[in-house]
Amino acid sequence: MAEKRLLTEIKKLAKSPPQNANHQILSLAPIDMESSLHHWKAVIAKPTREDSHYYYNGKWTLDITTDSTYPLQPPTIRFNKDTPINHPNVNFTTGEICLDILKSDSWSPAWDLEHLVEAILMLVDDPEPDSPLNVDSANLFRLDKAAFESMVQYTMWKHGTLFSSQKDSQGTKAGNEDKKGDSEKFDSPESTGEEESSGKIVTQRLEVKSPETTFTSALSSPVSDVDHLKNLESIRRVGKEVTKSLLEKAKEVESKHENGDFKLSDAVQNQVSNNVAKQVEEICQSSASCLRPQYAS
Repeated sequence: MAEKRLLTEIKKLAKSPPQNANHQILSLAPIDMESSLHHWKAVIAKPTREDSHYYYNGKWTLDITTDSTYPLQPPTIRFNKDTPINHPNVNFTTGEICLDILKSDSWSPAWDLEHLVEAILMLVDDPEPDSPLNVDSANLFRLDKAAFESMVQYTMWKHGTLFSSQKDSQGTKAGNEDKKGDSEKFDSPESTGEEESSGKIVTQRLEVKSPETTFTSALSSPVSDVDHLKNLESIRRVGKEVTKSLLEKAKEVESKHENGDFKLSDAVQNQVSNNVAKQVEEICQSSASCLRPQYAS
């Protein structure tokens, strides 16, 4: 009897998915039809404040188990331990739900699993603090609704039961689209970057050059002979200017000595010129080896 009834419900859900009539039911189906029809899972949510004053932006999983007596006896439904809910009528540790229609004396075979999930969604919005399974939560609900709301939202954040994570907007938690590689993000000329400036968001186009003009390819590209000679000529020209400046500075120092005991000899001048010229040639040789990469024959 139970499997026949469950198959009927499966066909009904396939024909008319529950989320079409109630956006708070994200899914309702057997976990593995091939192994068992008696173990189901439902995913429920309260996406906005219009859905729930306290549990907005929350999402939870329900574990549903039936036995051979279903639908004469009610199924067992609990909040999954991985998605706990801080609610006056739910045991925070076990996920047990205090709801009359889940008890044998209040159950009716006319109800199906979809009706039960809808009833649990109603209970989430309308706690019954007089019959609590979470006494602390029930007391807070009675005494301070604002504190109760804060406690509920904190629990959802702590245990990751948020419908749409607030961490996404801060960049610490990303969706599939945000997990693209850096090359995919920036290779497109249409990519944009955003930065905050004086409280305003400034959008800036990121222009990325093609691979042929990147720094790496530039280093690996051979330098023409003309460009190479120009580089060496520039280095030698700078060397001559340095030599000239050094000698002029030395003569300036010489002229400041009134007693004439300081005299820059021709030998010293030649030595300075030769040293600078030698260093310039070393730089040119080093530059040649860098600017003109060797290729294997």
